[in-house]
Order: sequence, then structure tokens, then C-alpha cells
Amino acid sequence: DFGLFQFVSFLFISIAWTVGNGWYAYVSVFTGYTPDHECDLSQMGGNLTSLPLNHSLLTDSDDPESVKNCWAYNSILNQTVKCTHWKFDKSQMHSTIITEYGFVCDKNYYFEMAYSLEQIGYIVGTLVFSFIADLVGRKPVMVAVLWSMSICGFVQYFVDNFIVYIIVGFVINSVACGLEAVCVTLVLEMFSTSKRTIFGVGIQVVWVIVLASMSPLAYFVKLWREIRLIIFATLAVLSIFSSFLVQESIR
Repeated sequence: DFGLFQFVSFLFISIAWTVGNGWYAYVSVFTGYTPDHECDLSQMGGNLTSLPLNHSLLTDSDDPESVKNCWAYNSILNQTVKCTHWKFDKSQMHSTIITEYGFVCDKNYYFEMAYSLEQIGYIVGTLVFSFIADLVGRKPVMVAVLWSMSICGFVQYFVDNFIVYIIVGFVINSVACGLEAVCVTLVLEMFSTSKRTIFGVGIQVVWVIVLASMSPLAYFVKLWREIRLIIFATLAVLSIFSSFLVQESIR
């Protein structure tokens, strides 16, 4: 009913669930962070200066922050020029998706749009994996999901094209639902009814503790690709041990 192996298996499943669903879901808080920025005039050619906030070309409806961050002034032609290069503040994050792809100013919605498209994969996975888990079992789904997320994550690390990045992210979100579909159920079905409440609450406690560890991770690793790589490397390690530390539910 309960022993050391069940406790270790409980911890393993709880950690795998949190890393695969929690870390991956909330990592965008750091990797999609938009730091303070302004036009990098040195990269945009000559005759450009910062656009004064009281310039006659501006109207009362122009946002001062947008003017500072998104526009430059060509004194020869007496016209405004959209910024194409930016200087980003690196005190919080050295690099993010925003800084790498320049998703600011008129492209400031690109990351949110991409994130929304990736979340559609989560909806698709929810519809698929609950059925598959009942059909083939909880453990095979968990093992397959951990390996799939690890492989797709390593592929995503080396991808430079943002469209391909979104497609791979869609796949990752789709298979991540497999963990959501099986992990809690595996834990509850591992124990007798008298202990399910304790371990049902316990898996949520582990979720909070492991999820909180993402803050120091992001504090010390300020590169968005490397943060995600650590997540998928952790999933790869969990994948290796999943066949040994997880038993199929008998129910």
C-alpha cells in the first residue's frame, strides 16, 4: 500500500509534472520579458537624432514613451523615422525573445500572438491525451511525453526562424497536456483511498516548491534560450529514469 518506492515515485511524478507543465508554462514570464529600450541611432545611419518630445511634428496624442522608444528624427529631411535597431536594458535579462527578434514598437504584439497560438496546442493535447491514457495506460503516455518534450525542446533551442519556433512550441504544448492528463491521476491511483487526500495535497505542495525554484534559475541564468534549455535538459534526465521510477496504475 505504501513504502519507500511509492514515496520516491510520488516525488518523481510530482517533479516531472511541475517541470513539464509549471516551469514550461511560466518560463515566458522571463523569456518574454520586455526590458526598457530606446533607438540605437548608431546602427541606423547618419543624420538621425532622438526626436524631441516638443517637436512640431508631434501631436498631443503621441505617447512620449513611444516617441522615445520607437522614433528617430532626420534633421536633413525634417521627418520622423521608425527605429529599426534598439538598445535594451540588460540589468534584468541579458537576452529575451523580445530583444533577439526586436518585438517592440509596432511589433510589440508578436510575442503575445505567438504565445496564444502555442496555447492552442494545449487545447488540442487536452482532447487527445486523456483518451490515449485510458487506451494505452498512464505510464506509457508519461514516458512518451517526457521524451517528446525533451527532443522538441532541444530542436527549439537551435531554431532561429520564429515561425518554426512557434510550430515547435505548438507541438510541445500539445504533448505537455499528456503530463496534465496522467500525473495527478497516477499519484492518486498509486495509494489506497485512505491516503489519497494526503498525497493529492502533497503533489500541489511539490508543485509550489519546484515552481518557486524557477525564480533563482532566471536570476542567475539571464539568457532566454539557456533557461529553456535547462528546462528541457531536466526533462531529458527525468525521461531516462521514468521507466524505472514510475509504475503503471493497476486501476
